Amino acid sequence: MNEKISAIHMDDLVPIIREVLEMGSEFRLYPRGRSMLPTIVEGKDSVMLAKPTEVAVWDAVLYQRAAGQYVLHRIVAEHGDYYDMCGDNQLVIEKNVPKTALIAKVTAVYKDGECQKVTDPAYQKKIRRLYAAKPLRRVTAAVKRVLYPLYRPIKPFLGK
Repeated sequence: MNEKISAIHMDDLVPIIREVLEMGSEFRLYPRGRSMLPTIVEGKDSVMLAKPTEVAVWDAVLYQRAAGQYVLHRIVAEHGDYYDMCGDNQLVIEKNVPKTALIAKVTAVYKDGECQKVTDPAYQKKIRRLYAAKPLRRVTAAVKRVLYPLYRPIKPFLGK
């Protein structure tokens, strides 16, 4: 029997997450979206959240943007009372996110039924490797932006 699973809107879920974290517990979240690929796959992976008492560059955190959206991204820089954030699958860095916007810190990622602690050296190595490749991805994206308008008009003539 197929049961339809309905999603809970983050506006309703965040107060519960905050309450659980304030009690000293952790909260398991199934994030939506593509911004954290390949680290977190929507509908397949989940994350364990804890209170963001000690966060550092390369930690993934749940935060709320000034416009109200809830986002799970990685801290890529810290300056004063602000962080710069970026999704693992993104090239654009979101600058000057106030530290007060943080709701939770990711402590583990559940992939294929396996728990990967973010403190595990293998996990940290994978994240460093992913971010080391970003400059090349930026160049590739820029080249595609330039070449695609040239390619599009001739695409029908190239066939499959």
